[in-house]
Amino acid sequence: MVTPKLVIFDLCDTLYDVNTTVGFIQHYQSRHQLKGIGRTLHRWSSKSSPSFYLGAIAHRLFGMDIARRRIIAALAEEPKAGLVAAARDYARNILQSHENRPLHDRLKAHFAEGDRVVLLSNSIDLVVAEIALILGVEWRASKLGFDGDRCTGKLEEDLTGRKAS
Repeated sequence: MVTPKLVIFDLCDTLYDVNTTVGFIQHYQSRHQLKGIGRTLHRWSSKSSPSFYLGAIAHRLFGMDIARRRIIAALAEEPKAGLVAAARDYARNILQSHENRPLHDRLKAHFAEGDRVVLLSNSIDLVVAEIALILGVEWRASKLGFDGDRCTGKLEEDLTGRKAS
């Protein structure tokens, strides 16, 4: 009897050719036309913005992902139900066009062989959970914080730099 292998896949720039946290927040903003989130996205993810380069320098020199923190912070006070619905829509309708087909095929082959397949990502849990549900696999991700039914704009648990553990 062959012992199943543990096979771990990342999402951003691996199974998908996008940063799924930023892509999800762009999708959420486009559905709701929220100017504050739109400004934050532009400021921290557009190469025409000085903040983009400031964030890149801070990340490279000090390991600080200021852009990610600021972009997630823009979700503060957004309703959980709206974010969950947008994550479902993003995972089911938007991400397909960003799939890395060879890696998706490899994931499906491992799953078919009975291996234990786990998605491990520092992307936010709302998105990763939906992708895992679609693929029928386990998952672990950074956890977006909520106070009741409102987003805190902070991560309760951040897997950045801790995936190996």
